[in-house]
Amino acid sequence: MSPVDVAPWNRRHPVLTGVAVVVIIASVVVGVVFLVRSLSCGDGMVGGDKTDACVGVNLSGDRFSDDQPERLTGLVNRVQANNDAVTGDNYVSIVLMLNMSPVAGVDTATVDDVYRNVEGALTAVWRANHMSTFSQTLPGDTDPVPAIKLLLANTGSENADWEATVDQIAKAKEDNHITAVTGLSQSTTPTRQAVAKLITGTGIPVIGASVTGDRMNLDVRDESRYLDGFYRIAPTNTGTVVAATSYIANQLRIDFKDVAIVEDNTADDDYIATLIKAAHSRMPGATPYPFTSPAASDPVQRRDDSLKGQFGYMDTLLCKQPPRLVYFAGRGADIGTFVTSWAHSGTCANKPLHLLTGDDALEATVDHRVLEAVATGQVKVQYTALASPDKWGSCPDGDTTPRPDRKASDERKVYADFEAAFTGKANCDADKPVPADGAAPLDFPVDDLATGQSMIAHDAVALAVLAARRAGKGVLADPFSSQRGILQQVRCANGLIPGASGPIRFGKDSHGDPVGVVLPIMDIGKSGKATTVFTGLPTTDDPNAGKDC
Repeated sequence: MSPVDVAPWNRRHPVLTGVAVVVIIASVVVGVVFLVRSLSCGDGMVGGDKTDACVGVNLSGDRFSDDQPERLTGLVNRVQANNDAVTGDNYVSIVLMLNMSPVAGVDTATVDDVYRNVEGALTAVWRANHMSTFSQTLPGDTDPVPAIKLLLANTGSENADWEATVDQIAKAKEDNHITAVTGLSQSTTPTRQAVAKLITGTGIPVIGASVTGDRMNLDVRDESRYLDGFYRIAPTNTGTVVAATSYIANQLRIDFKDVAIVEDNTADDDYIATLIKAAHSRMPGATPYPFTSPAASDPVQRRDDSLKGQFGYMDTLLCKQPPRLVYFAGRGADIGTFVTSWAHSGTCANKPLHLLTGDDALEATVDHRVLEAVATGQVKVQYTALASPDKWGSCPDGDTTPRPDRKASDERKVYADFEAAFTGKANCDADKPVPADGAAPLDFPVDDLATGQSMIAHDAVALAVLAARRAGKGVLADPFSSQRGILQQVRCANGLIPGASGPIRFGKDSHGDPVGVVLPIMDIGKSGKATTVFTGLPTTDDPNAGKDC
């Protein structure tokens, strides 16, 4: 589906679907037969109360929804094959928890996000089971390291069935040796509720991948308390805005008074709320232009239906004196509606638009409306990415021939090894991986690395693997306390873990937020391919803050 296609009626109206089932049953009684839903949920999953999909933790490789794309089915099968190959009792399971059944036109996440996250997570697990990459244990521990299983957990459309999913993870925890939950996808209130319950209710540490909302590490039930047991790979939204403002002021040389902040004042979305707060703080003199995107309960078929009028009116205000830059503080799924309105507005037509936004712009890379606008040359869309394949440099002229004499940076070499494992192919800084156990290599498309999502997902799972293996035998008896001490050691310069997205480290008082992260600026081309236009942007005013502590 394209980002503006409408999902099947039952996926858009799950509550009405339930009513329809009652009507169907009544109709059968009077002799009229209708087609009933055929979806059957596998082990560890139940039918969603709020979404028409199977939610929970997938223990047997079953489908998440009736209309599950074949590509996702193939990935689910590969995950299950990995798990089936793990024999004996010496193993741990890492959960990748996402909205695995996004509904087009309703969710701001897409199934492409799911593909990249699963591929990155599975690459970390493959490396853990077949290479020596994550085999480090504590001194004196001579026991064989546990094998790794990957379990996929679905929270349903808009993460609405998060509670049922957490309950299923809790039920599966002991029998399936679950030691950590990773992923999370988006910084929304349901995600925060799930994290709080996982940590405080089930005693499972959580390692977020691409969640950037500043308040993710605060207990949603009491925001005066930090969640002890939450960590993440991605920087906060404040950090991404620090990088963006550095780019605006120093590279683009645009004064903030010439910047318009187009901001979504919707409730219950920490990504948007903290992006706006940071933009206001870091861009003095910029002019805000608010809009309101639909809430999950709003009876709209498509998000853009409710935004066209708002953006049309906004254009009349914006284009009287067009800003040199629009900072879009909203979801990437809404950029297409905004740029279409701009391009077709009588006020803004034929006027250039330079739009900069946060990492959720990934959704815009597959939105035909954005790509068509970019193709005209009138619109430029850029964003702060959490990672990119050429963040640390790239192979010269695309040459993938291994070059032992090439002096790559440590960060570039770590990424190159990850890419080789992800694709099953050599590159200029890494040979093709050859597992000692003869395992078949992975063969994921190199183009799937362009967004950086697979890199971030890989690093979250890799950190979970290292924590479980370093914790030793005690990890199954008490996964929370045993791994907490290990994760607290991933601090400052001395405790950093090399990641595909860059060094992973936490500050002394960062409460699970990474420190020392640098970000690239990506430009979306007319084909949808994102290219790095600038890199090395720090996410704090002091680039060395938190490294030495």
